[in-house]
Amino acid sequence: MSVIALYKEVRRILKGIRVKINRVIVLLFAKRNKRIFLRPISTGNIEHYYHFILDLVIPLNYIINNTTSDVVFAVKDFGELTSTFVEMFKGRVQVISKDGNPDGKTLKLVGMNPNAVNIGISEFRYFRKSFFDKLNIIECSKPKKVLLIERLPPSNYFLNEADNKGAGTSRRSILNHQELSDSIRAIVGSSFEFENVQLENMLIEDEIRLFDEAVLIIAQHGAGLGNVVWMQDNTVAVEFGFESRPHFKRLCEAKGIGFYSHPYEESHITVDCNKFINWLRSSELTQQYFGR
Repeated sequence: MSVIALYKEVRRILKGIRVKINRVIVLLFAKRNKRIFLRPISTGNIEHYYHFILDLVIPLNYIINNTTSDVVFAVKDFGELTSTFVEMFKGRVQVISKDGNPDGKTLKLVGMNPNAVNIGISEFRYFRKSFFDKLNIIECSKPKKVLLIERLPPSNYFLNEADNKGAGTSRRSILNHQELSDSIRAIVGSSFEFENVQLENMLIEDEIRLFDEAVLIIAQHGAGLGNVVWMQDNTVAVEFGFESRPHFKRLCEAKGIGFYSHPYEESHITVDCNKFINWLRSSELTQQYFGR
């Protein structure tokens, strides 16, 4: 391990310790306060799905599971995902306006983005199981879906209102997405099902079920790959990504599932479908899902 890699790993370990200390502080205050206002400390913006899940939902889930049902946690409105947040934690969270002043105790909530924090498989298993229980989702007994995530144009919110504007195809796109989709569909093995999926308008329960049923997901670098948190063990994620942004490599390592990145330096790319199909058929990670 290089000195730089060692330095980064030590930083992740120390930030993991910070997460645990933060949990203890919030849980102690929750014994004496029935309403706590939380200020998420995130490496990005929680109005975007990746940071929403990793820097708000995962750490808060642990805290809510370890406090009594009369303790309520409040956060400021953070845009389109706010209603999903309320649905995920029914009765345990409240939302105040962006310009509102919180009443009650204010505490930090330290995020758990694995690109910055060292966390392990057990943490993700605990999180996944507790959410399946919360939403009454029964785990798929035999995952068999091969998913290709299609990026859509951003909503009006991300174009005009978001603090961190831009999403979907305004940031990155696969210019020949339809060709890529058709090419993958044509070679999927008879024991598996291919789906080209658009996630933007999907209910959270349906999104969780979809990725619970997946054995392989293929996507360009983006928030959709954050759904590996819902996937089962012994599954695989393949990314068209950036070598300088190892977010999903770290997430898959922490989750304990297979990962491979096909690096592209451009944001709007054209995939060499023949080359990629040959790789899918020959790679030890993916060949079991495809016919010859």
